[in-house]
Amino acid sequence: METQLLSYYNQYIQKIERDKKNGYDRELSRQFFLSKAEPISGNILEIGTGKGYLTTALAQKGYHFTSIDISPQEREFAFSVLSHLGLAGNVKLVVSDARNMPFVENNFDTIISCNTLHHIGDVMPAINEMLRILKPQGKIVLGDFSRCGMDMIGKMHSSNGSSHDYEAVDFNKIGKYLENKGFKVKKHGNKLHNILIGYEKNDE
Repeated sequence: METQLLSYYNQYIQKIERDKKNGYDRELSRQFFLSKAEPISGNILEIGTGKGYLTTALAQKGYHFTSIDISPQEREFAFSVLSHLGLAGNVKLVVSDARNMPFVENNFDTIISCNTLHHIGDVMPAINEMLRILKPQGKIVLGDFSRCGMDMIGKMHSSNGSSHDYEAVDFNKIGKYLENKGFKVKKHGNKLHNILIGYEKNDE
């Protein structure tokens, strides 16, 4: 068991270091996302565990939360990394499709997703699921790669002999949809990332 944990953790570290050499600093990416996402409070849901890059950063900051991913393999990888770091107790990892989540309505105060939406395709069913399980006056934080960021990730995958399939995320469409649902929307971005934050308006 310890050998497997170490193997996954070493792969995790090696990918971070390899990506940095290729021009993508995952640590800076996480810091930028969290600087815009915080304050994060209440019952928290992360959508898109992946290999646990943001999951680990959140756990290291002391957050206790739920994180979902559609892939059992990714869940196992992230669990191994968290376990190796002594952080597995901070996170409830759930295998679930973001378009059909196993949570009751009005359940989460904060829902966050970073670099996941482009894998989903039609994101609107996932957005509607977020709205279903978000508490009144809750907050949604969505981040994903900009066009420049997607080009960079594509080149990184190509250099490794792989490909990176994705569906471009229309943050303007999502922002307008949330506004029509009664949210205040703020947008942030840098060269590689777009971030959208929806704050639900109080009833007045």
